[in-house]
Amino acid sequence: MPQRRILFLHLGNDFGGIEVYLANLAALLHGEARLLACCSHPGLIERLEAQQVRVLRLPRWRGPLRGLRFVAAALVLPWVLLRYGIDTVHINGHWESALLPVCRLLGREAIVTRHQTWAVAQRSLKRTLSAWVANAGARLAGRVVCVSQAVADEAGRHVARERLTVIPNWIAAQPPFVEPAAIRRKARLLFVGRMTVFKGLQLVLEAIRGLPNVQLTAVGEGPQLEDFRRQARGLDVDFAGFHRDVTPFYRAADIFLMPSTGLEGLPLVSLEAMGHGLPCLFSDLPVHREITGDGRAAALFRTGDAADLRRRLAALLDDAAERARLARAAHAMVQSHYTAAVARRAYIEAFQLGPAPLAAGQRDAGLLITKPM
Repeated sequence: MPQRRILFLHLGNDFGGIEVYLANLAALLHGEARLLACCSHPGLIERLEAQQVRVLRLPRWRGPLRGLRFVAAALVLPWVLLRYGIDTVHINGHWESALLPVCRLLGREAIVTRHQTWAVAQRSLKRTLSAWVANAGARLAGRVVCVSQAVADEAGRHVARERLTVIPNWIAAQPPFVEPAAIRRKARLLFVGRMTVFKGLQLVLEAIRGLPNVQLTAVGEGPQLEDFRRQARGLDVDFAGFHRDVTPFYRAADIFLMPSTGLEGLPLVSLEAMGHGLPCLFSDLPVHREITGDGRAAALFRTGDAADLRRRLAALLDDAAERARLARAAHAMVQSHYTAAVARRAYIEAFQLGPAPLAAGQRDAGLLITKPM
């Protein structure tokens, strides 16, 4: 039986969690299907080609011309579907959902992955429109993969629940657990994320002002970077910029902070930090409650509350036994629920590529895997 042909369609101009997810998904499905991709970001193209994915490059228009990416994709997509005999189109990104009618008109199956929720305090016309496009497009998809139950709960208000499948994000490889070392003269705090207000770095900077003997490393880049640099004046903060491999930063940290205020579906950095056995302090978003067992595998603070973040962080800094307990619980949670073996089995079912038994010692972790319509 010939292998199914899957087309990844992604038109994002930035490199972040969704792009890492796509590269990891290509690695999961390697050998199970013939994989092609339409995308424009050079970093994503490099990673996909390393996974032996055939990439059809689209122009990387930026600024006022960025909308032309979707026009170009709409024009070339029918040719790609017919020329390469695509069976299934996999859509990532909310604006890309506008291309789903093209796929359905040509009789192709469509799978959409939902990576985020829309529950944030700050609303805008652009965000409202993108949410509408994503929800309208999802109704045309045969299957909507949600990266967490929190995403599925929201998507279920717009899409028939029998077409939803929850397949949590995962980490490709998890290092063995190492007991946390004693904190040295200064506690080494770590933030990893895009430099935008939604990721919440401003809350960390406010919270650590006045806390003695702490040093913060902030890994990432983004439009609010200079604003954060100004806010950090007088603090011991190292803005380390973008790094493709964040592993050395996880290994060097004492405590990991993820203070996001919304939009998160299932942040890869949260899983990575937990998987490295770091004691973590997260905002209490629904997805953070989900992946930590309601706070058993990481400390939680009230989302958006810098004062509560300061209190929780100070308590962790003073309690070595609690840091060690959280580190062990975090590592165990990822090891049992968020591995590549669990995700691979679920995606093979979602893409109708055949059964794929779990590896020894792995379990379903409560995945909601429903049959395609």
